[in-house]
Amino acid sequence: MDWELWKAIIRLAIFLPVVMFLAYWAVRYGLGYRNGRMSHSRQMRLLEQIAIGPKSYLSIVKVVGHYYLIATGEGGTRLLRELEEYGGEVEDDGAGRAGIPWPVNRWLDWIARFRDGREQ
Repeated sequence: MDWELWKAIIRLAIFLPVVMFLAYWAVRYGLGYRNGRMSHSRQMRLLEQIAIGPKSYLSIVKVVGHYYLIATGEGGTRLLRELEEYGGEVEDDGAGRAGIPWPVNRWLDWIARFRDGREQ
């Protein structure tokens, strides 16, 4: 076989597992937290969300200390009711990142230190 073909096979053998690992990591730790859980807002937070159909969701949101059950779908978003209390909220660590796995939290801490100029 030609040397160029071997080089292409070697490159594929090296980079395909790297790309597959990065895709797995992004889906596992990145995209799973896209629904406002990594938001830095202190006044509004998405606490839980569950799919009840292909394009419809029930969500529990906290807005300025009040809990609301809302429905979202193709027809729009509707407030179903205000909840008197909600017992499922996870304690926040002070950085607005409650419930995020430790590898992602550690990475976000490193970015914050680097941004503030404290990283060597």
